[in-house]
Amino acid sequence: MLGVDAPTLSAALADQAMGRLHEFELLDLMLLAWGTVPRPSWHILAGQAIQAELASRLAECNVETCNEASWGKLEEHVSAALWAYTFAGLLTARLLGAARRALAQRA
Repeated sequence: MLGVDAPTLSAALADQAMGRLHEFELLDLMLLAWGTVPRPSWHILAGQAIQAELASRLAECNVETCNEASWGKLEEHVSAALWAYTFAGLLTARLLGAARRALAQRA
């Protein structure tokens, strides 16, 4: 993560981040998703927590409450995280379902 090959440091940073996911901006969540995917020792739990946070944010944002710019940013960053977890074989049904519902609202 962060271009540093220090698994202990990377794991410590990810562990610290997991308790504060609700404070992260969408871009940061997407980057964290990509940063945690390749680490086999803790990526599954981290990935599940990040995906749960993204799914919650998708559920909160709907056509009536989110403006066009918010939707665009949400779609872009969630799509990137979806790709990361699909690529790693770790995509949860919860995030996939939340993304499908959100996209169906926009159609």
